Amino acid sequence: MIRLTHFCERTVRWLLLAAVLVLTAFHTIRAFDHSRDEYEGAMIPVTERERGGLPGPDWLAKLPYTVTPYGPGFFALAGAASVGPWDKTLIPGRLVSVAAAVLAAAVIAWVVGRRTASAECGLTAGALYLGYPIIAYWFHDYRVDALACFFAIAAYAAPDLPRRGLLASALLVVAGSVVKQTIALAAVPVFLHLLLIGRRRDALLYLGGVAVLGALVWGALFYLSHGYYFDLGLWGNRRAYILHKALGSAGNFAENPATVAAAVALIAAFVANSKPICTNRYVIALVIGLGFAGLLSGGEGSANNYFLESAGLVCIVLGLYGVSALWRLDRGRTAIVLWTAGFSVVVAVSANTVMYVRAGGKAPDLAIVKSQAATDYVLADRQFIGPAIWAGLTPAVNDPFFYGVVVKNRAVDVGLLVEDMKAGRVSALVLAKPLEQYTPAGNEWPAEIVDVMRSHYAPAGRADVGYLYLYYISE
Repeated sequence: MIRLTHFCERTVRWLLLAAVLVLTAFHTIRAFDHSRDEYEGAMIPVTERERGGLPGPDWLAKLPYTVTPYGPGFFALAGAASVGPWDKTLIPGRLVSVAAAVLAAAVIAWVVGRRTASAECGLTAGALYLGYPIIAYWFHDYRVDALACFFAIAAYAAPDLPRRGLLASALLVVAGSVVKQTIALAAVPVFLHLLLIGRRRDALLYLGGVAVLGALVWGALFYLSHGYYFDLGLWGNRRAYILHKALGSAGNFAENPATVAAAVALIAAFVANSKPICTNRYVIALVIGLGFAGLLSGGEGSANNYFLESAGLVCIVLGLYGVSALWRLDRGRTAIVLWTAGFSVVVAVSANTVMYVRAGGKAPDLAIVKSQAATDYVLADRQFIGPAIWAGLTPAVNDPFFYGVVVKNRAVDVGLLVEDMKAGRVSALVLAKPLEQYTPAGNEWPAEIVDVMRSHYAPAGRADVGYLYLYYISE
């Protein structure tokens, strides 16, 4: 047998680094294509308004109505990046997401590399994360998910630090909750891990610290926003639960090859020695996290982005128990070299494809609406929020779906927007389908809004700017 050990050690790191760089480069380039709005435009008004301070009652009391269920963490970073020609585009938020995903990959590589004493295993796990389909699909978008996932992964890894690891983990959990509230659940696996290894005092101090610090931070946000974050992030964010949707998302995640490989590696390691598996913090986090993700992905309007954190944990587990086992074998090392070379080529080819499998092509130019509308306020379906902003228009509502959720839960007074529309302050509708197809029972807009659409707006015909329909306020 030809021994390739020395060749592996000299080349595999460079091949893995090349794969990581190719993935990062493709998605960074994708971030600069701000003409393609993947339903991300709803985030821009929140970022713009939060640059002037935290939300308050005025966000819901008059035009424009700006709603979001998330804390200010992501929007603060996106706002800081919104400088020069990037202002009011998708670029700042997308760059924050790409940076967060790369940092999460670095944390994963550090965890696996440190625990296996192999930089190659660590880099393989990091590259797997960036190439994981669900990660590649979501991590370059102007959304909170990639940043929230980074905080969760970092919170799981922080206890491995030589000093004050639990304190760092608690701080990361609370900081992550300010990005996306469900990241607070990352404290549960860390707490259970401490209990299982007999550190009961540390477990109670950790959980108590997260609870107290979280209560202080969120209490301050509730107070400073005059209840906005409570009304929209908690009380008004109650949604219908769709079981088959949750099962479908869980099934799609489970059938991914990396998920299957991690399960096989875990079973093999468990058969060999079960105790280290049962007390491994990352295995505990993966099992519990999958349960949380399965539950949360069934909410109305939710998607499989709740499995981003689980994808990162799958890569850690696969690195610890799968890749490391192969790396200890000469043939395994050879296989990893060949896999890495193939992975680099596949990534280079497929990353470009991933960029264009998303919904829609180039965003429509709504300059025609700007030139013909009586006011700058328009009511636009979610996919046209970004194009409306780039045309110099102001969306009356930044997120139609979530606006409908909070109206249904009576956290927002829909009558205010109804009066604005009847008074002609909202001069145009930018819709994805003919108005006749919108029904009061539908989930695009609240029933009260659909009624005013039909009674106060007249069609302008189908504009030659993409698949959209324009309606102007009747004289």
